Amino acid sequence: KIATVPMADPGRAVLAHLAERGLYHWFGPQRFGRGGDNLRQGHALLAGGRRPRGRRQLRLLVSAVQSALFNDYLLRRLADGPLDRVLPGEICQTVPRGGVFRCDDVNEVGTRLAAGEVRLTGPLHGPKMRPAAEGRPAALEDEGLAAHGLTRDAFRPLKKVAPGGRRPLTVRPEDPGVTPAEPQGLWVSFTLPAGAYATVVVREITRTAFADLRG
Repeated sequence: KIATVPMADPGRAVLAHLAERGLYHWFGPQRFGRGGDNLRQGHALLAGGRRPRGRRQLRLLVSAVQSALFNDYLLRRLADGPLDRVLPGEICQTVPRGGVFRCDDVNEVGTRLAAGEVRLTGPLHGPKMRPAAEGRPAALEDEGLAAHGLTRDAFRPLKKVAPGGRRPLTVRPEDPGVTPAEPQGLWVSFTLPAGAYATVVVREITRTAFADLRG
């Protein structure tokens, strides 16, 4: 696993390792609301339920479902194989420009992946999520939708608030720093891109449950 580094100073070692290799780009549980309430309301909305009045609340509820589907895809993708191996038909993103493309040549893209020139992505479902994945990655996306009782068309009526897109499966914290804090703690600092969750990084360092981190 990405964050397993047995060294004498585990906090510092794990953070340095994450900065070098990256970690899985999960959406943190706060994305889904207290007790998952935003996710439940988002599912009801996509099933034909009543829309909230405010555009901001509507976007919040739909994005909770998009985020859950992304996390679902990441789990399924990890079960299918390591993220240092690209699958035919998988959607990749160039670094640092961020353009996306479908992998048609696993050898060429695999070389670029190993060099850090591209990274793998997962779905943020919506009608403008292009290009479309093919083969096994597309099947994993469909499996996740089915597990949530959804289809790709469920997002079509909400294209203005949830157009869709792609999200990298891994993220690297930058500018990592660890300093001692009394009595037995550590001050941890790092920089993340927009959309990444500090709680996910701290959980990798401390192996602490999300609920305890939020408390």
